[in-house]
Amino acid sequence: MTDQEYNENVLKLLSVTTLSMEIDRPLSAVKEAMGQWDELLKDREDCKETCEGLFFDLEKGSIPLTPKNQAEIAKLKRSLYPLLLCDLGKCYEHEKRYQDAEDVLLKAKFLGSQGAEVLLFALYALHLREMGKDIVVLVNAFNRMKEIDVFSEKIVNEINNEYIHSAALSILSDFYRVFDHDNGKSFECLVNALKLEWPDDVRAKLRSQLSHFRKDYRSGTYRYVE
Repeated sequence: MTDQEYNENVLKLLSVTTLSMEIDRPLSAVKEAMGQWDELLKDREDCKETCEGLFFDLEKGSIPLTPKNQAEIAKLKRSLYPLLLCDLGKCYEHEKRYQDAEDVLLKAKFLGSQGAEVLLFALYALHLREMGKDIVVLVNAFNRMKEIDVFSEKIVNEINNEYIHSAALSILSDFYRVFDHDNGKSFECLVNALKLEWPDDVRAKLRSQLSHFRKDYRSGTYRYVE
C-alpha cells in the first residue's frame, strides 16, 4: 500500500467515524433512558478503539499522514472524543465498573471536558466507598465544581443525560449545605437547576428539595427544615 492509498483509507475512516459520532450522540440519551446500556457500552468501546487507533497513527504511525489527516485527527481528539469518554463513563458507572469510569472521565477532564468534572464529582459522591477512595478525592472534586458553571449549555451537552446531570446538581446542593454550611448556596444551586429544561419528574424532585428551605426575611438567610 502506498502512502497515498494509506492516507485515503485514513481519511475515509475519519469521515465515517466522525459522522457516526455526530449522528449517534443525540440518540444516545434516548437509548440511555430506555436502558439500552449493554448496546451502548459495546458501541462506545468500539468507537473508542477506532479513535485511539487513529491517534496512534497520528503520534507513532510508521506512514506519514497528510496535513489534512493530521488536522482532522487532532480535531477529533479535542472535540468528539472527550464527549465519547463522558458517555463511556456513564456506561461503566451503570455496570458498576467504577475504576474504568474514573479512568475515562479523568482522560476526558484532561482533554478539557467540564462535563467530565461533573460526572466525576457524582461518581465519587455516590461510590467513594466502593472505589476505596479517600475523602480528600471527593472534597477536591467538590472544590473544582465551585469553579465551573455547572449550568452552562456546554456542560448540558457534554453530560447529555438530564437525569444524571440533575442528580449531580442535587448532590452539589447537599454538599453546599452539609460541607460548607451554606444554605444560601444550596438553595441557589437548586433554583438555577430549575432554570434548565428538565422532564417533569426531574423538576418535581428539585422542587421537593427546595420546599425544605425557609427564608428569614429580616436577615435574608436561609435555613433548612427536614
